[in-house]
Amino acid sequence: MVTKDGSRESSAWQQAILSYIAAHPDHPLKARALARELEITGSDYTRFREVVRSLLDSGKLVLGAGRALRLPAQSGMVTGVFRANPRGFGFVQRGAGPDLYVPRTRTQGAREGDQVVVRVLKARGRMPGPRAEVVKILQRAARRWVGVLERYHGDWVVRPQGREPLPPIRVSNPGADGAQAGDLVVIEPEGPEDAGGQPVGEITARLGDPRLAGPQIEGAVRQFALRDEFSVGVKRSVTRVVESYGPEAWQDRLDLRELLTVTIDPPDARDYDDAISVEPLADGRLRLGVHIADVSHFVRAGWAD
Repeated sequence: MVTKDGSRESSAWQQAILSYIAAHPDHPLKARALARELEITGSDYTRFREVVRSLLDSGKLVLGAGRALRLPAQSGMVTGVFRANPRGFGFVQRGAGPDLYVPRTRTQGAREGDQVVVRVLKARGRMPGPRAEVVKILQRAARRWVGVLERYHGDWVVRPQGREPLPPIRVSNPGADGAQAGDLVVIEPEGPEDAGGQPVGEITARLGDPRLAGPQIEGAVRQFALRDEFSVGVKRSVTRVVESYGPEAWQDRLDLRELLTVTIDPPDARDYDDAISVEPLADGRLRLGVHIADVSHFVRAGWAD
């Protein structure tokens, strides 16, 4: 854990702490006792406590019985994304396994899209599947809503789409970005609720007619903060593939480069991997060729790391 120049790297400290706790599931320790096991003394203990706190804040560690440090899985806890239901309960999506049902009395104020730590509970009642209770909110989801702009009791409001139970949001700038009644818009919170307890937000984007597929898709992208651009790693990997592609890449393949082939993907497609060709045969018939790109030849596991 100590480098040659005597400095301590946070990543090395974190790895040492997590590795020790993982290797001793039957012997949980408090922070001070763990520091002794890792031979951390004196002024280094302050830094050690900071690293432990960062692991707790990120959900990589949790406090078990007697405030002992545990991995989430050792305490029956898991991390995931909270999905709210308008009736007050919710579900937690985790990396593996089925979603965990969270009763309305066990959400701890978690909202749609929040990163949470939950404790798995025994199944009971009419819900036979896995249940859980939220024990910690790791990170609040960005507050952004998508809905239709409308006039209601003299105010301009947006009724947010989605499963999270929310009242209409009063809009402070109804004409922003050329928005009109009936348009699908994106709104973000604007300070605290008004005097009547109603949330207040401002329009940040006008998406258009909510009946059309384009605005609906864009609305989902905005609402759930989905990535709509290729990452730097993907772009870098594509560049490497293009630069390294040579004659040897098709030596075992049928060369059809002289055949007129037309892509059938739309102009706004993210990739062009489907195409057709039509060629006349000697007997007067036509041969229709259906061409599908061998994506797996170019995209391999871990290629954009």
